[in-house]
Amino acid sequence: MAKDMETWPRQIKTYEELPKQYQHFFEVFQDGRIPLPYVIFIPAMQWRKRNCKEKLLCLTASEISIYERDNEDIFKEGLTFESIHFIEEGTVLLYSWIKVHGNADGKLKTIQVEFNTVTKNLFHPVILELRKGALGYEDKKNEPSNTKIAQLKEKSYKFMNYGLDSLLPGQAIKALMFQPSVYEKAYLFFERLLSPAQLHLLTAEEYILIQEEEDKKNDKSQYSGIWTYIPLKNLRNIKVRPIAAQGLIELSLEGYYSQKIQTTLGSGAKEELKTYLKQVEQHLKENDSVSNRMLG
Repeated sequence: MAKDMETWPRQIKTYEELPKQYQHFFEVFQDGRIPLPYVIFIPAMQWRKRNCKEKLLCLTASEISIYERDNEDIFKEGLTFESIHFIEEGTVLLYSWIKVHGNADGKLKTIQVEFNTVTKNLFHPVILELRKGALGYEDKKNEPSNTKIAQLKEKSYKFMNYGLDSLLPGQAIKALMFQPSVYEKAYLFFERLLSPAQLHLLTAEEYILIQEEEDKKNDKSQYSGIWTYIPLKNLRNIKVRPIAAQGLIELSLEGYYSQKIQTTLGSGAKEELKTYLKQVEQHLKENDSVSNRMLG
């Protein structure tokens, strides 16, 4: 256990706590007159048979930066909040990650950190500030009732909580759609996963997609959760395509630079999806001056 903890991320609160190889990047904070930003040190580790390099995450009031160590060299990459296209966080058992997709110098960029789920609380403020920064969001004092999501209690208590926990302070749900996992019968008593359980949430500012991992070979989906947060200003197109051979529906959320977030639903969700997308389209028309968005 003690050996495992050596690979756990930890928050760095003072300049003196920084590993020496990173200190020269933060010399402005050396005398302590300026508080150190939110910094997390992530030791090198192995996840899913991959070697993950040592990293340092730094979150300021306007950007996220990742310092990655490669032997004696350290490489820095980052994204400003304004340049973020969408954010993904995920958990499968003890494996967790954050991916931030955006644009830097006219090129697509994705920065990623991976960590032990035990330390996930360290990264919660990171997700919160990235989302607020990308949206220009300010916490609202009045808490909305969000009675729509409470109706999920009978269908999936887990996804009801996932949905409630994903909302920013004061954020209201405008529309939602939930689908449980879809399976098909396989050999004897076994079943094969066709489409993961998923919850689609539309708020005034974001499209939030929450789903289990789509792992058809080794079904650990019930122990997983993947959250994707898309600012509505970055959602350019929503497309629906039937996959007749498998009896599925492909839903594609498209952003800038041909970026796509895709998921599949069972054919039984066709009517509910149609109703939900009408609500999304209506909200976009009422609250967005962009006229070239299409849903189809």
